[in-house]
Amino acid sequence: MKEQIINGINYRLDEDTLTAEVIQDHDNDCDGDIVIPEKVESEKLPYCVTSIGDWAFELCTELTSITIPKGVTNIGSYAFFACKSLKVIALPESVMCIGDSAFNGCSSLKNIDIPNGVTEIGGNAFEGCSLLTTITIPEGVTTIGSHVFNGC
Repeated sequence: MKEQIINGINYRLDEDTLTAEVIQDHDNDCDGDIVIPEKVESEKLPYCVTSIGDWAFELCTELTSITIPKGVTNIGSYAFFACKSLKVIALPESVMCIGDSAFNGCSSLKNIDIPNGVTEIGGNAFEGCSLLTTITIPEGVTTIGSHVFNGC
């Protein structure tokens, strides 16, 4: 595995499976609207983006929207922790797990549609999302952690 910044986003690239995980990098410019691509290229090899890692966008206080591509199955713990300006997030149907505190402190987030593929929502996932007024949880969700909507 290797780490590489591609178009301003830090990835962990798995050379065996040709998959990529978005990972934390405090030097990234993570403000405004971010669109994560479905695939990234390194050394002329395509890597499919399959995961948003733990703490990936933590404290990106000027991030206003994020589009996550189809193929991503996991939103890691604290992935968007304290992204207080995040208003819009588009989750693809491929997402199966939303980690603990994934959107904790996203105080500008007003609504979110949880995709049908999600089976697990971690504890405190939306804690402190004080403007959250609408959330759709599909029937397939089998596990919801504690305090998921605390402070909403």
